[in-house]
Amino acid sequence: MCPRSQRLALPGYDVTVWQALFVPAKTPPGIVRKISADTNKALTDPQIKNKLAETGYVAESSSPEELETLLKSEIAKWSAVIKSVGIKID
Repeated sequence: MCPRSQRLALPGYDVTVWQALFVPAKTPPGIVRKISADTNKALTDPQIKNKLAETGYVAESSSPEELETLLKSEIAKWSAVIKSVGIKID
């Protein structure tokens, strides 16, 4: 469920742009699985893959669990960056 942009190789940097579908926290698991399955199926469609590729995306399907893992990883990574440079919200 995460179309990802292509990565650029810069030593010492790992910044990946990604997008995902989110639903409200109390969405029933069956509905989440259905949305995930339908989205993953759509991402295998050649027309959709080509259209995404035209705009610079590499479509990658995933599960809700994989998205949760990615999200936790991103929060940890960027929280560390924010703390290390002293970014504050005004």
